[in-house]
Amino acid sequence: QSTLARLVATLAERQRKVLTLRYGLGGAEPTTLREIGRQLGISPERVRQIEVEALELLAVDREIAAMHAAA
Repeated sequence: QSTLARLVATLAERQRKVLTLRYGLGGAEPTTLREIGRQLGISPERVRQIEVEALELLAVDREIAAMHAAA
């Protein structure tokens, strides 16, 4: 969990907020795209796009960390 928290902290504020709400990070219940969109004043589709962008960034960060560990 500490690794996940550290990686999520590297994201832009909106990406962090979307992932935190979407997956219930920090102990909250997961939130729907529609509800997140309502809270942030954006469409559910835009929430989905932000979620995908954030997850892609986390995947790249994880791959880079793995390469550093192997070196």
